[in-house]
Amino acid sequence: MKICFTTALFGNLVNDRPARSFKKNSNYDYFMFSDQDQNAFDTPWDVFNINDIKEIKNISCPIRKSRYPKFMGFELIKSLIGSYDLIYYCDAHYAPRSDLDWASISKKIVNSEFSFAQEFHPNKDVRAKGIREEMKHIIASKRDTRESIEKTLLFFMNKFPHVNLNDCRYYANYIFGYSPKDEVKSALREFWSIYSK
Repeated sequence: MKICFTTALFGNLVNDRPARSFKKNSNYDYFMFSDQDQNAFDTPWDVFNINDIKEIKNISCPIRKSRYPKFMGFELIKSLIGSYDLIYYCDAHYAPRSDLDWASISKKIVNSEFSFAQEFHPNKDVRAKGIREEMKHIIASKRDTRESIEKTLLFFMNKFPHVNLNDCRYYANYIFGYSPKDEVKSALREFWSIYSK
């Protein structure tokens, strides 16, 4: 099974830095997508500067730019590198653990009904209070603007009125893995088409 790990880091490198060192498994590939070149980083990730690709060229917000490789990594990987059976993503300050049996985990994901795996949110307040609480944390950490968050909440309420925004079953997207099967790619493409507007 062909497996890769991915991450993304765009913008101000003073506040955000990728994991400086981690043990790589020679059976897997490790790709970081950025608006910087490899020499800007002290990291074992193989860095790809994708600042000029058409999908993100006109996006000014570095966080929004970073979401393209995060959620559309399968497109980037296929166009730049080739195909993989399993793609893992982690935010840049995290690194894949070398002590895990990624082949077994990957097999479970590939054989699951939807072929996408993620963890419950690590913050107990967010797990207890849902999406609205996560939005408060995003504003507090200055990862997005209040205006943008309010638009996001309105979008959820209009597009998915049946979804309880205070539901405690809330997942985190700082680490996830998926097999790029058609149904997963379709869901990720739909997300990107909405998110990138």
